[in-house]
Amino acid sequence: MAFASWYSIKKSIPDSQVYVNVKLDKPLFGWTSRVGVPICRESKGFCISPTVLATRDFTGSFEVSSSKSNEQSCFVDYLEGCGNFVVDDWINTTKVPFERAFKRFKTQELTVNEVAVLTFLESCHHLYQSVGGS
Repeated sequence: MAFASWYSIKKSIPDSQVYVNVKLDKPLFGWTSRVGVPICRESKGFCISPTVLATRDFTGSFEVSSSKSNEQSCFVDYLEGCGNFVVDDWINTTKVPFERAFKRFKTQELTVNEVAVLTFLESCHHLYQSVGGS
């Protein structure tokens, strides 16, 4: 999930400096050295959860909308789930939800934010594989 969060920020706010704040000792972040993202153990600047994506252009507001709402903002948090995607099933594991995410997790009634999140997660698949993710 941290990979998707980083990638969304680099796409929406390319001039930003991004760090991955790690509290785990597990080797879940092998991709960071391949894409030049420093790992730190203390917070620096504006911090977001790994379940937050920058799904739209940055307008200067750091407001975070829920994936379950139709309120459109740059940052969307999918902690409450997204269609059939349940965060607790994927976070802090080596499993990756990116491949065919929209098809796998869509439901009949998605909010605009859920569509944005699932579409973005699916777009991460090939890049994640190319930097050594499985």
